[in-house]
Amino acid sequence: MFDLLASAPAFLQTWWGMLLFVVADIALLLAILALNYRFFAKRLLDILFSAAMLVLFSPFFAGFAIAQALRARRQGGAVFEQKTYAGKNAKPVSLSLFALSDADDVLDRILAVSGMRYYPALAAVFLGRFSFIGPKPFTLPDSAATGEDAFVRFSVRPGLFSSLERFGGKSLTYPDLFEEDAEYAAHFTLFGDVACFFAGLCAHFRGEEGQKYGVCAQTGYVDWLLAEGEITEEEAKAYAERAHARLKGYEERERDRKNFADFNAFK
Repeated sequence: MFDLLASAPAFLQTWWGMLLFVVADIALLLAILALNYRFFAKRLLDILFSAAMLVLFSPFFAGFAIAQALRARRQGGAVFEQKTYAGKNAKPVSLSLFALSDADDVLDRILAVSGMRYYPALAAVFLGRFSFIGPKPFTLPDSAATGEDAFVRFSVRPGLFSSLERFGGKSLTYPDLFEEDAEYAAHFTLFGDVACFFAGLCAHFRGEEGQKYGVCAQTGYVDWLLAEGEITEEEAKAYAERAHARLKGYEERERDRKNFADFNAFK
């Protein structure tokens, strides 16, 4: 035992000793992250990697933002497109993307192929509105139509990529999606999320984005329920009104909270 301790410095001075030491450290770090992934490591990795990517790709973002602004000034339109989804606990959250034009010009194609269209979404991951991996984002009307038996999908943050990147298929329907979302929410892991992330990236660069989502890729949940005859037009309208009321109430609470914080700051 003491002989081993005494020989440790000499052992670490060899290349293979340093290699084993680094491998052991990496294995220990991965074990710690994997064991604590459901508690804090998932959120920690979201923060670290989104921050790193925001910094790393910021020069490209600046270039595309300038190009977008020049096009918007010349042709009209917006630089960014903002969408509202149901986040964790179905709380309304916003997601920004680079806007695409109706002309489908060269800039649009570069943004789509390179993935830089989604660069602004990294801010949503950093702020905790989204995660890199999570259930497919639902609009507020779609979340209002989600039954209690499937509401477990909102117990985690929605993702830029979903576990459906691995376990979906062209024949996927919304009941299949809810089943997979419930499985993911109950059993997500570090290595499972890593596999989903790279599966999503590969699908994007192969031009197969969304193919594993079946009917869910093109049709919202409320529209699917209508097409299947599960709800009436009146019920669909009620879901939209409920979603609008939820968003309005959330915006009012956020405005009141900001006003209260500003008032205390000037006291």
